[in-house]
This record gives sequence, structure tokens and C-alpha cells, in this order.
Amino acid sequence: MASLGKAQTVPHLDAFVSRAISTANAFARSIARLPPPDRMKRMVPAWQAFAERLGGRLDLGPMAIRAAALGAETVEVETLWSRKGEVEGTAVRVLLSPPLERPLDLESPETSREACELATAVAAEARGTHFGPDSLEALTGGPLQDPAVIEPVLEKLSRLARAIRGIASAGPFR
Repeated sequence: MASLGKAQTVPHLDAFVSRAISTANAFARSIARLPPPDRMKRMVPAWQAFAERLGGRLDLGPMAIRAAALGAETVEVETLWSRKGEVEGTAVRVLLSPPLERPLDLESPETSREACELATAVAAEARGTHFGPDSLEALTGGPLQDPAVIEPVLEKLSRLARAIRGIASAGPFR
């Protein structure tokens, strides 16, 4: 967003920020009203059920589950679209907070054996992977009739996130 003129005073900055927030809210309301893509309409009940089970939000327009949780990890499932409107696949990701300093290096002696094994297992099930710094991601086929089928991949990514942080596999309670 841009504004002509100078915004060097508090009232001018407040006015600009207020307009920016109003614009962002209008965009958010518009996105929430987008219908699902025609080719995925019949899949909405399964996507909605999975989003609810994970406590996430289903964005129908892009067919993406956002702000979901698997255990203590924030997860997303997002349908990937080409410019021509064709499904290219599905991204399954665990968001890392705080992010890693650099992408995960499976060759580094600093990377635990457990993390290497989990990353290798995810890679064996995916068409592609991206491990850091902001998220751990696996690319799968799509469109997904039911995103619950990728839950095992999400679980492995979640375990990988914990292994990277040095959290034992047994879970958060001791």
C-alpha cells in the first residue's frame, strides 16, 4: 500500500496505518467469501472436517488449511495451483518458530541421527521437500480428496521439528 505525500507526523502516520488496516481487513473478508474451486467442491466436507480436527481454518478459495495444530506444532496444508488454474500438488508444512538459522543440513554432524532419519523418511514419501529455515515442507500429489491421508507425513514433519529442537520423541510431558 502506498500514499502520496509525506507522513512525517503522528496524525499522518496514524491515518495511513488506519487505512492500511482497513484495507487488510477488507481483503481478509473478501478471501473468506471466495468459493472453493469447481474441481474441488465435492472435497470441501473432508477438508472442513480435517481443518476442524486440527483446530485450523479452511480457506476455500485456495483450498488451504491454515493456523492448524498437530500437537504443539503449527501446521498448514495448501493446494498448489499453476497460473492456468491446474493443481500442481499439495504442500504440507510445519511452521518453525523461531525459524532455523539456515536450512537443515543432513550432512552436518550437528544434525541428529533422529532428524536425519525423519527427513529421509519424509523425502521418501514426497515429491519434494524443503527443510527450513521457516518451515519443514513436503510436496505431495493432488488435488487431495481428503487431506487426512497426509496426516502421517504431517506427523513425521512434526517429529522432525521436535528432533531439530532437541525435544525427545516421547512427547512434551515427562
